[in-house]
Amino acid sequence: MNYLLLGVNHKTAPVAMREKLSLDKEAVQSLLGTFSGSRVVPELTVLSTCNRIEIYAATQEPEAAESELIQKWLQPVVGASNAGLNDVLYRKKGDQVVSHLFRVAASLDSQMLGENQITGQVRDAYQIAMERSATGYYLNKLFDRALFVAKRIKSETKLSEGSVSIGSAGVMLAKKIFGSLQNKDILLVGTGKIGQLVLKYLKNENVKSVTLMNRSFDKAKDLESQGWGVAREITDLAKVLPQVDIVLTSIQGQFQNWDQDFFESIMESRKNSPLFIVDLGLPRNVSQDLSEVDNLYLYNLDDLKEVTEENQEKRNKEALTAGDIIDQEVKDFYEKYVAFDALPTITSLGKKFEQIRQLEMEKSLNKLRHLSEQDKKVIEKLTQAIVNRVLQDPILSLKNKRESADSAVVNALKKLFRLDDEEN
Repeated sequence: MNYLLLGVNHKTAPVAMREKLSLDKEAVQSLLGTFSGSRVVPELTVLSTCNRIEIYAATQEPEAAESELIQKWLQPVVGASNAGLNDVLYRKKGDQVVSHLFRVAASLDSQMLGENQITGQVRDAYQIAMERSATGYYLNKLFDRALFVAKRIKSETKLSEGSVSIGSAGVMLAKKIFGSLQNKDILLVGTGKIGQLVLKYLKNENVKSVTLMNRSFDKAKDLESQGWGVAREITDLAKVLPQVDIVLTSIQGQFQNWDQDFFESIMESRKNSPLFIVDLGLPRNVSQDLSEVDNLYLYNLDDLKEVTEENQEKRNKEALTAGDIIDQEVKDFYEKYVAFDALPTITSLGKKFEQIRQLEMEKSLNKLRHLSEQDKKVIEKLTQAIVNRVLQDPILSLKNKRESADSAVVNALKKLFRLDDEEN
Protein backbone atom coordinates (compact mmCIF):
# COMPACT_ATOMS: atom_id res chain seq x y z
CA MET A 1 0.00 0.00 0.00
CA ASN A 2 1.24 3.51 -0.80
CA TYR A 3 0.15 7.10 -0.28
CA LEU A 4 -0.81 9.36 -3.19
CA LEU A 5 -1.56 13.08 -3.24
CA LEU A 6 -2.91 15.29 -6.03
CA GLY A 7 -3.43 18.98 -5.37
CA VAL A 8 -3.29 22.65 -6.22
CA ASN A 9 -2.66 25.50 -3.81
CA HIS A 10 -1.99 29.22 -3.55
CA LYS A 11 1.63 28.67 -4.62
CA THR A 12 0.83 26.81 -7.84
CA ALA A 13 -2.54 28.15 -9.00
CA PRO A 14 -4.18 31.60 -9.10
CA VAL A 15 -7.53 32.09 -7.43
CA ALA A 16 -9.32 31.73 -10.81
CA MET A 17 -8.08 28.13 -11.14
CA ARG A 18 -8.55 27.29 -7.45
CA GLU A 19 -12.18 28.36 -7.49
CA LYS A 20 -12.84 26.12 -10.51
CA LEU A 21 -11.43 23.09 -8.70
CA SER A 22 -12.75 23.89 -5.21
CA LEU A 23 -15.33 21.61 -3.60
CA ASP A 24 -17.95 22.55 -1.03
CA LYS A 25 -19.01 20.03 1.63
CA GLU A 26 -21.69 18.44 -0.55
CA ALA A 27 -19.28 18.10 -3.49
CA VAL A 28 -16.66 16.54 -1.20
CA GLN A 29 -19.19 13.99 0.05
CA SER A 30 -20.23 13.25 -3.52
CA LEU A 31 -16.63 12.68 -4.63
CA LEU A 32 -15.99 10.39 -1.65
CA GLY A 33 -19.14 8.46 -2.57
CA THR A 34 -17.94 8.10 -6.16
CA PHE A 35 -14.99 6.05 -4.94
CA SER A 36 -16.95 3.98 -2.43
CA GLY A 37 -15.93 0.34 -2.88
CA SER A 38 -13.19 1.24 -5.37
CA ARG A 39 -10.47 -1.40 -5.73
CA VAL A 40 -8.00 1.15 -7.13
CA VAL A 41 -8.71 3.89 -4.55
CA PRO A 42 -9.86 2.07 -1.41
CA GLU A 43 -9.09 5.01 0.92
CA LEU A 44 -9.68 8.69 0.18
CA THR A 45 -9.78 12.07 1.95
CA VAL A 46 -10.47 15.46 0.36
CA LEU A 47 -9.14 18.73 1.78
CA SER A 48 -10.71 21.81 0.16
CA THR A 49 -10.02 25.30 1.56
CA CYS A 50 -9.67 28.78 0.10
CA ASN A 51 -5.96 28.22 -0.54
CA ARG A 52 -5.75 24.52 -1.44
CA ILE A 53 -7.65 21.61 -2.89
CA GLU A 54 -5.91 18.30 -2.15
CA ILE A 55 -6.90 14.67 -2.62
CA TYR A 56 -5.18 12.12 -0.36
CA ALA A 57 -5.41 8.43 -1.23
CA ALA A 58 -4.02 5.11 -0.03
CA THR A 59 -3.60 2.68 -2.91
CA GLN A 60 -1.67 -0.32 -4.16
CA GLU A 61 -1.81 1.07 -7.71
CA PRO A 62 -0.65 4.73 -7.64
CA GLU A 63 -0.60 5.23 -11.42
CA ALA A 64 -4.10 3.78 -11.92
CA ALA A 65 -5.36 5.72 -8.89
CA GLU A 66 -3.97 9.00 -10.22
CA SER A 67 -5.62 8.40 -13.58
CA GLU A 68 -8.99 7.65 -11.94
CA LEU A 69 -8.80 10.68 -9.65
CA ILE A 70 -8.02 13.00 -12.55
CA GLN A 71 -10.85 11.50 -14.59
CA LYS A 72 -13.48 11.86 -11.86
CA TRP A 73 -12.33 15.07 -10.14
CA LEU A 74 -10.41 17.20 -12.61
CA GLN A 75 -11.54 16.37 -16.12
CA PRO A 76 -15.17 17.37 -15.54
CA VAL A 77 -13.80 20.85 -14.73
CA VAL A 78 -10.85 21.37 -17.09
CA GLY A 79 -11.87 19.03 -19.91
CA ALA A 80 -10.29 15.89 -21.32
CA SER A 81 -7.29 17.83 -22.64
CA ASN A 82 -6.26 18.81 -19.08
CA ALA A 83 -5.47 22.26 -20.50
CA GLY A 84 -3.28 24.22 -18.09
CA LEU A 85 -3.52 21.51 -15.45
CA ASN A 86 0.05 20.24 -15.56
CA ASP A 87 1.31 23.75 -14.79
CA VAL A 88 -0.57 23.96 -11.48
CA LEU A 89 -1.13 20.36 -10.28
CA TYR A 90 1.37 18.75 -7.93
CA ARG A 91 1.65 15.01 -7.41
CA LYS A 92 3.32 13.31 -4.45
CA LYS A 93 3.80 9.70 -3.38
CA GLY A 94 4.96 7.74 -0.36
CA ASP A 95 6.78 9.64 2.37
CA GLN A 96 6.45 12.88 0.36
CA VAL A 97 2.71 12.73 1.06
CA VAL A 98 3.35 12.19 4.77
CA SER A 99 5.74 15.14 4.92
CA HIS A 100 3.38 17.38 2.96
CA LEU A 101 0.32 16.66 5.13
CA PHE A 102 2.32 17.13 8.33
CA ARG A 103 3.47 20.54 7.02
CA VAL A 104 -0.04 21.49 5.93
CA ALA A 105 -1.65 20.54 9.25
CA ALA A 106 1.05 22.46 11.15
CA SER A 107 0.47 25.54 8.90
CA LEU A 108 4.01 25.48 7.48
CA ASP A 109 2.57 25.35 3.97
CA SER A 110 -0.02 28.10 4.52
CA GLN A 111 -0.19 31.49 2.85
CA MET A 112 -0.20 32.88 6.39
CA LEU A 113 2.59 30.93 8.09
CA GLY A 114 1.53 29.79 11.56
CA GLU A 115 -2.22 30.42 11.09
CA ASN A 116 -4.41 28.19 13.23
CA GLN A 117 -7.43 27.70 10.97
CA ILE A 118 -5.85 25.05 8.73
CA THR A 119 -5.49 22.48 11.53
CA GLY A 120 -9.25 22.57 12.09
CA GLN A 121 -9.85 22.33 8.34
CA VAL A 122 -7.66 19.20 8.14
CA ARG A 123 -9.58 17.72 11.08
CA ASP A 124 -12.92 18.51 9.43
CA ALA A 125 -11.83 16.94 6.12
CA TYR A 126 -10.74 13.79 7.94
CA GLN A 127 -14.00 13.67 9.90
CA ILE A 128 -16.12 13.94 6.74
CA ALA A 129 -14.13 11.12 5.12
CA MET A 130 -14.53 8.89 8.18
CA GLU A 131 -18.27 9.56 8.32
CA ARG A 132 -18.50 8.41 4.69
CA SER A 133 -16.39 5.30 5.53
CA ALA A 134 -13.89 6.53 2.93
CA THR A 135 -10.80 6.06 5.11
CA GLY A 136 -9.14 2.93 6.43
CA TYR A 137 -6.04 1.82 8.30
CA TYR A 138 -3.55 3.86 6.26
CA LEU A 139 -5.30 7.23 6.05
CA ASN A 140 -6.56 6.96 9.62
CA LYS A 141 -2.99 6.53 10.83
CA LEU A 142 -1.75 9.34 8.57
CA PHE A 143 -4.34 11.94 9.58
CA ASP A 144 -4.28 11.02 13.27
CA ARG A 145 -0.52 11.53 13.27
CA ALA A 146 -0.73 14.76 11.25
CA LEU A 147 -3.06 16.27 13.85
CA PHE A 148 -0.75 15.08 16.63
CA VAL A 149 2.26 16.68 14.89
CA ALA A 150 0.35 19.96 14.46
CA LYS A 151 -0.43 19.98 18.20
CA ARG A 152 3.18 19.18 19.04
CA ILE A 153 4.53 22.03 16.89
CA LYS A 154 2.07 24.46 18.42
CA SER A 155 3.20 23.53 21.94
CA GLU A 156 6.96 23.24 21.24
CA THR A 157 7.48 26.29 19.00
CA LYS A 158 6.26 29.90 18.81
CA LEU A 159 5.11 29.48 15.22
CA SER A 160 1.49 30.41 16.01
CA GLU A 161 2.18 33.34 18.33
CA GLY A 162 0.46 36.42 16.90
CA SER A 163 -0.39 34.42 13.80
CA VAL A 164 -2.21 35.87 10.81
CA SER A 165 -5.42 34.30 9.52
CA ILE A 166 -7.26 34.98 6.26
CA GLY A 167 -9.70 37.12 8.24
CA SER A 168 -6.99 39.19 9.88
CA ALA A 169 -5.07 39.47 6.59
CA GLY A 170 -8.21 40.87 4.99
CA VAL A 171 -8.35 43.55 7.69
CA MET A 172 -4.61 44.22 7.27
CA LEU A 173 -5.11 44.68 3.52
CA ALA A 174 -7.95 47.15 4.12
CA LYS A 175 -5.76 48.99 6.62
CA LYS A 176 -2.90 49.08 4.14
CA ILE A 177 -5.21 50.67 1.55
CA PHE A 178 -6.43 53.44 3.88
CA GLY A 179 -3.48 53.78 6.24
CA SER A 180 -6.00 53.61 9.10
CA LEU A 181 -9.51 52.21 9.51
CA GLN A 182 -10.39 54.76 12.16
CA ASN A 183 -13.84 56.31 11.54
CA LYS A 184 -14.46 54.06 8.52
CA ASP A 185 -17.83 52.45 7.84
CA ILE A 186 -17.46 48.71 7.24
CA LEU A 187 -19.87 46.23 5.68
CA LEU A 188 -19.20 42.56 6.47
CA VAL A 189 -21.09 40.14 4.21
CA GLY A 190 -20.83 36.60 5.56
CA THR A 191 -20.60 35.85 9.27
CA GLY A 192 -19.09 32.35 9.17
CA LYS A 193 -15.63 31.42 10.46
CA ILE A 194 -13.74 33.88 8.27
CA GLY A 195 -16.26 36.65 8.90
CA GLN A 196 -15.97 36.20 12.65
CA LEU A 197 -12.17 36.39 12.39
CA VAL A 198 -12.60 39.66 10.49
CA LEU A 199 -14.75 41.01 13.34
CA LYS A 200 -12.18 39.96 15.90
CA TYR A 201 -9.47 41.99 14.18
CA LEU A 202 -11.71 44.97 13.44
CA LYS A 203 -12.39 45.31 17.16
CA ASN A 204 -9.17 47.23 17.85
CA GLU A 205 -9.26 49.45 14.74
CA ASN A 206 -11.66 52.14 16.05
CA VAL A 207 -13.93 51.88 13.03
CA LYS A 208 -16.99 54.14 12.92
CA SER A 209 -19.53 51.36 12.26
CA VAL A 210 -19.84 47.70 11.25
CA THR A 211 -22.87 46.46 9.36
CA LEU A 212 -23.46 42.70 9.46
CA MET A 213 -25.12 40.75 6.65
CA ASN A 214 -25.56 37.05 6.18
CA ARG A 215 -27.79 34.80 4.11
CA SER A 216 -29.18 33.67 7.45
CA PHE A 217 -30.37 36.91 9.09
CA ASP A 218 -30.68 35.16 12.47
CA LYS A 219 -26.92 34.55 12.49
CA ALA A 220 -26.25 38.24 11.84
CA LYS A 221 -28.72 39.17 14.60
CA ASP A 222 -26.96 36.82 17.00
CA LEU A 223 -23.66 38.64 16.41
CA GLU A 224 -25.45 41.98 16.81
CA SER A 225 -26.69 40.85 20.23
CA GLN A 226 -23.05 40.18 21.17
CA GLY A 227 -22.09 43.74 20.25
CA TRP A 228 -20.21 43.05 17.02
CA GLY A 229 -22.22 45.41 14.81
CA VAL A 230 -25.65 46.18 13.38
CA ALA A 231 -27.46 43.40 11.50
CA ARG A 232 -29.23 44.16 8.23
CA GLU A 233 -31.13 41.92 5.85
CA ILE A 234 -29.03 40.90 2.85
CA THR A 235 -31.81 42.22 0.63
CA ASP A 236 -30.85 45.72 1.86
CA LEU A 237 -27.50 45.65 0.04
CA ALA A 238 -28.45 48.39 -2.42
CA LYS A 239 -29.42 50.64 0.51
CA VAL A 240 -26.29 49.95 2.59
CA LEU A 241 -23.55 50.03 -0.08
CA PRO A 242 -23.81 53.80 -0.70
CA GLN A 243 -23.11 54.40 3.01
CA VAL A 244 -19.91 52.36 3.58
CA ASP A 245 -16.21 52.74 2.78
CA ILE A 246 -15.11 49.10 2.75
CA VAL A 247 -16.86 45.80 2.03
CA LEU A 248 -15.36 42.54 3.31
CA THR A 249 -17.15 39.50 1.95
CA SER A 250 -16.81 35.75 2.61
CA ILE A 251 -19.90 33.79 1.65
CA GLN A 252 -20.41 30.52 -0.23
CA GLY A 253 -20.87 31.26 -3.93
CA GLN A 254 -21.16 34.44 -5.99
CA PHE A 255 -23.69 37.25 -5.68
CA GLN A 256 -25.87 36.83 -8.74
CA ASN A 257 -26.88 40.50 -8.97
CA TRP A 258 -23.48 42.05 -8.22
CA ASP A 259 -22.75 42.92 -11.83
CA GLN A 260 -21.37 45.99 -13.55
CA ASP A 261 -24.77 47.65 -14.02
CA PHE A 262 -25.66 47.18 -10.34
CA PHE A 263 -22.44 48.79 -9.11
CA GLU A 264 -22.51 51.61 -11.63
CA SER A 265 -25.86 52.61 -10.10
CA ILE A 266 -24.37 52.23 -6.59
CA MET A 267 -21.39 54.43 -7.51
CA GLU A 268 -23.73 57.03 -8.97
CA SER A 269 -25.64 57.20 -5.69
CA ARG A 270 -22.28 57.50 -3.87
CA LYS A 271 -21.38 60.43 -6.14
CA ASN A 272 -18.38 58.30 -7.20
CA SER A 273 -16.88 58.27 -3.72
CA PRO A 274 -14.34 55.37 -3.76
CA LEU A 275 -15.56 51.96 -2.62
CA PHE A 276 -13.16 49.16 -1.66
CA ILE A 277 -14.20 45.49 -1.75
CA VAL A 278 -12.02 42.78 -0.22
CA ASP A 279 -13.33 39.42 -1.48
CA LEU A 280 -12.21 36.61 0.85
CA GLY A 281 -14.45 33.96 -0.71
CA LEU A 282 -13.56 30.90 -2.76
CA PRO A 283 -15.18 30.67 -5.19
CA ARG A 284 -14.93 34.46 -5.37
CA ASN A 285 -18.09 36.23 -4.26
CA VAL A 286 -17.72 39.16 -6.64
CA SER A 287 -17.47 39.19 -10.45
CA GLN A 288 -14.18 40.41 -11.85
CA ASP A 289 -16.14 42.58 -14.32
CA LEU A 290 -16.37 45.15 -11.55
CA SER A 291 -12.81 46.25 -12.30
CA GLU A 292 -14.35 48.29 -15.13
CA VAL A 293 -16.41 50.40 -12.69
CA ASP A 294 -14.86 53.80 -11.94
CA ASN A 295 -13.63 54.35 -8.37
CA LEU A 296 -14.47 50.77 -7.32
CA TYR A 297 -11.40 48.84 -6.14
CA LEU A 298 -11.63 45.06 -5.91
CA TYR A 299 -9.19 42.75 -4.10
CA ASN A 300 -9.22 38.95 -3.62
CA LEU A 301 -7.30 36.19 -1.84
CA ASP A 302 -4.28 36.47 -4.13
CA ASP A 303 -3.83 40.11 -3.05
CA LEU A 304 -3.19 39.00 0.54
CA LYS A 305 0.32 37.88 -0.38
CA GLU A 306 1.81 41.33 0.10
CA VAL A 307 0.47 41.82 3.61
CA THR A 308 1.55 38.33 4.76
CA GLU A 309 5.22 38.58 3.75
CA GLU A 310 6.14 40.37 6.99
CA ASN A 311 4.37 37.62 8.92
CA GLN A 312 6.49 35.06 7.04
CA GLU A 313 9.78 36.77 7.85
CA LYS A 314 8.99 36.91 11.58
CA ARG A 315 8.27 33.18 11.69
CA ASN A 316 11.07 31.78 9.53
CA LYS A 317 13.21 30.83 12.55
CA GLU A 318 10.33 29.01 14.23
CA ALA A 319 9.52 27.35 10.90
CA LEU A 320 13.02 25.84 10.78
CA THR A 321 12.52 24.29 14.23
CA ALA A 322 9.09 23.00 13.20
CA GLY A 323 10.58 21.59 9.99
CA ASP A 324 13.14 19.57 11.99
CA ILE A 325 10.33 18.12 14.12
CA ILE A 326 8.39 17.16 11.01
CA ASP A 327 11.39 15.50 9.33
CA GLN A 328 11.85 13.22 12.35
CA GLU A 329 8.11 12.55 12.67
CA VAL A 330 7.91 11.55 8.98
CA LYS A 331 10.80 9.11 9.35
CA ASP A 332 9.34 7.56 12.50
CA PHE A 333 5.84 7.35 11.01
CA TYR A 334 6.92 5.73 7.76
CA GLU A 335 9.06 3.13 9.51
CA LYS A 336 6.34 2.30 12.03
CA TYR A 337 3.23 2.21 9.87
CA VAL A 338 4.18 1.83 6.22
CA ALA A 339 7.61 0.41 5.49
CA PHE A 340 7.16 -3.20 6.54
CA ASP A 341 5.52 -6.13 4.80
CA ALA A 342 3.09 -7.29 7.44
CA LEU A 343 0.75 -4.31 6.97
CA PRO A 344 -1.47 -5.95 4.31
CA THR A 345 -2.20 -8.71 6.81
CA ILE A 346 -2.95 -6.14 9.53
CA THR A 347 -5.31 -4.34 7.15
CA SER A 348 -7.10 -7.54 6.12
CA LEU A 349 -7.46 -8.65 9.72
CA GLY A 350 -8.87 -5.27 10.78
CA LYS A 351 -11.34 -5.21 7.87
CA LYS A 352 -12.60 -8.72 8.65
CA PHE A 353 -13.17 -7.92 12.33
CA GLU A 354 -14.89 -4.64 11.44
CA GLN A 355 -17.21 -6.35 8.96
CA ILE A 356 -18.16 -8.91 11.60
CA ARG A 357 -18.72 -6.16 14.17
CA GLN A 358 -20.97 -4.15 11.85
CA LEU A 359 -22.99 -7.21 10.80
CA GLU A 360 -23.60 -8.33 14.38
CA MET A 361 -24.41 -4.76 15.46
CA GLU A 362 -27.02 -4.50 12.73
CA LYS A 363 -28.63 -7.79 13.75
CA SER A 364 -28.73 -6.84 17.41
CA LEU A 365 -30.04 -3.30 16.92
CA ASN A 366 -32.88 -4.61 14.76
CA LYS A 367 -34.05 -6.51 17.84
CA LEU A 368 -33.49 -3.56 20.18
CA ARG A 369 -35.56 -0.87 18.50
CA HIS A 370 -36.56 0.61 21.85
CA LEU A 371 -33.03 1.90 22.44
CA SER A 372 -32.39 5.64 22.21
CA GLU A 373 -29.80 7.07 19.80
CA GLN A 374 -27.53 7.73 22.78
CA ASP A 375 -27.80 4.08 23.89
CA LYS A 376 -26.94 2.94 20.35
CA LYS A 377 -23.84 5.16 20.35
CA VAL A 378 -22.72 3.66 23.66
CA ILE A 379 -23.08 0.12 22.23
CA GLU A 380 -21.27 1.20 19.04
CA LYS A 381 -18.31 2.48 21.06
CA LEU A 382 -18.34 -0.64 23.24
CA THR A 383 -18.14 -3.01 20.26
CA GLN A 384 -15.42 -0.91 18.65
CA ALA A 385 -13.40 -1.01 21.86
CA ILE A 386 -13.76 -4.79 22.09
CA VAL A 387 -12.59 -5.27 18.49
CA ASN A 388 -9.63 -2.92 18.99
CA ARG A 389 -8.62 -4.73 22.18
CA VAL A 390 -8.87 -8.19 20.56
CA LEU A 391 -6.76 -6.98 17.60
CA GLN A 392 -4.12 -5.29 19.72
CA ASP A 393 -2.00 -8.36 20.56
CA PRO A 394 -2.01 -9.93 17.06
CA ILE A 395 -1.04 -6.58 15.54
CA LEU A 396 1.79 -6.13 18.03
CA SER A 397 3.00 -9.65 17.18
CA LEU A 398 3.03 -8.78 13.49
CA LYS A 399 4.88 -5.54 14.09
CA ASN A 400 7.54 -7.44 16.02
CA LYS A 401 8.05 -9.73 13.02
CA ARG A 402 9.00 -7.09 10.49
CA GLU A 403 11.80 -9.05 8.89
CA SER A 404 9.55 -11.05 6.58
CA ALA A 405 5.96 -11.19 5.40
CA ASP A 406 6.42 -14.99 5.41
CA SER A 407 7.09 -15.14 9.14
CA ALA A 408 5.37 -17.85 11.12
CA VAL A 409 3.12 -15.34 12.89
CA VAL A 410 1.92 -13.78 9.63
CA ASN A 411 1.22 -17.13 8.02
CA ALA A 412 -0.53 -18.46 11.11
CA LEU A 413 -2.88 -15.47 11.25
CA LYS A 414 -3.65 -15.75 7.54
CA LYS A 415 -4.59 -19.40 7.94
CA LEU A 416 -6.49 -19.02 11.20
CA PHE A 417 -8.68 -16.24 9.87
CA ARG A 418 -8.74 -17.42 6.23
CA LEU A 419 -7.50 -14.04 5.04
CA ASP A 420 -6.04 -15.38 1.79
CA ASP A 421 -9.38 -17.00 0.92
CA GLU A 422 -11.23 -13.71 1.37
CA GLU A 423 -8.68 -11.72 -0.65
CA ASN A 424 -8.98 -14.22 -3.49
